[in-house]
Amino acid sequence: MLKSYLSYKIAIRGAWSLGQTIVDRKELFTTLRKAYQIRSSVAHGESNGYLHPDDLLLSYRVEDILRQCIRLWLHDTTQFKSEVIDLRCLGALAE
Repeated sequence: MLKSYLSYKIAIRGAWSLGQTIVDRKELFTTLRKAYQIRSSVAHGESNGYLHPDDLLLSYRVEDILRQCIRLWLHDTTQFKSEVIDLRCLGALAE
């Protein structure tokens, strides 16, 4: 339960923080959720240590997402406060 909640929380917050449109947010959500699942399986010893070729492409995409997060954080650190992200996800803050 906790593992799926953390995966969801990371994916939804990343999607809302970086995505400009609903299409962007859906793609970011799916990508971040998949990346967290892979990370989790490796961290908990559920992986054989080999990545599928598609996962290599995913790792490049996640690297780009992380760069975007760093740039956003450097521009305005308040954007990553839990309260700010939660309110944005609820539609209570202007984008």
